[in-house]
Amino acid sequence: LGGGRRVPPPAATAALLGLIIGLVEETAFRGVLLPGVADGLVAAGLPSDGALALAVASTALVFGALHLSPRDLKVPGGDPVAAAAGTAEAALTLTTQTAAGLWLGLLATMPGGSLGLAVVAHAFFDAVALIAEHLDVTGQYAYAARMTRWDETHPHPPALLKIASSAAGRLWLRDVEFLFHFLDTDRSQTVGEHELRVGLHAYGLALSEDHFRHLWREVGVPGDPSSAELDLVHFACLVDALVSKAPFHQSEPETRGSHGLRSGEGVPGVKSKGLLGVRPM
Repeated sequence: LGGGRRVPPPAATAALLGLIIGLVEETAFRGVLLPGVADGLVAAGLPSDGALALAVASTALVFGALHLSPRDLKVPGGDPVAAAAGTAEAALTLTTQTAAGLWLGLLATMPGGSLGLAVVAHAFFDAVALIAEHLDVTGQYAYAARMTRWDETHPHPPALLKIASSAAGRLWLRDVEFLFHFLDTDRSQTVGEHELRVGLHAYGLALSEDHFRHLWREVGVPGDPSSAELDLVHFACLVDALVSKAPFHQSEPETRGSHGLRSGEGVPGVKSKGLLGVRPM
């Protein structure tokens, strides 16, 4: 919303989008579908109160199910951790959106309620959720930009000096460092397994468990992925290994990445340690 800006224009955009979404969805679900289902149930012989309650519940369930995305339902690539996270997210989405549908249905049908009240409530919730997500993403973006300081005055880790010796290499390292800090959502100066998997999945790279562990070992990270974290040097090795093994990349020795960074070469030890978003309705 509004690019990297964090104030008025994104808020205005969120308010407009919230109003449009609220108006369209409430008209469809509580204005058309709910009365239609209730009338059909009454015609089938149910008492009007029971028909209305069943209509509110059933349309809320449809409302929740239609808010599931393909990403909630399927994680490509066979990544079991990402698949488990996707299943949990799908269950959470279905539960919260169905509950929201029940609440909005009650606002539209309870004594003193109306479709307009449901529209206003829906629009307000979505506007707040959109603004919160915008601030979350732009805040992390600003943090990554602030922490990315790869230039001649920045101390270069020895393992990366060979890349930093060329202008193209410095540009590559700057991008890698920005990505490293952008994925570091807990701002610990390291990237853990969960942060890495979420980042890879966001870029369309859902690796199999075997591929992920092979890559982890190849870049020289000791220990199990679930208990170790990547520092910047290890992260650069991992990105280099990913790029060098991509189908579109012509790499030479299998153990050497696109920037000639030998996996694990001169890499110090890794510290062992063990995005919550609000989705609009």
